[in-house]
Amino acid sequence: MLLKVFLTNNYWTSIDKCSVLGGVISTSATQLATCTWASTDTLLISNIAGFETDPLLGVTTNKRVKLMFRGTALTYLYSGDYPTRYAYSYLYANQDSYNNGYQPIFA
Repeated sequence: MLLKVFLTNNYWTSIDKCSVLGGVISTSATQLATCTWASTDTLLISNIAGFETDPLLGVTTNKRVKLMFRGTALTYLYSGDYPTRYAYSYLYANQDSYNNGYQPIFA
């Protein structure tokens, strides 16, 4: 599966590093979940077999994915200029379904 994360109102100009730190079960031990940037506002996580359930949550229906990314430069550097930021998630069956614009499994 492939997870697309779309971020709005970004405060960075570009991303030079991205890693999946937890919450994702990889397709195999040799093909770890991989984080890549499709653009300055779109992050793609591939090689997903499933999601880990966080044992610290009160219910088992919530899923969390922990990511780390590093930007090269910042914008919106003074206090009156910080807009609300949102992250939208879309899960696709595979890379081909994302590339061909098919409907996601969930959005």
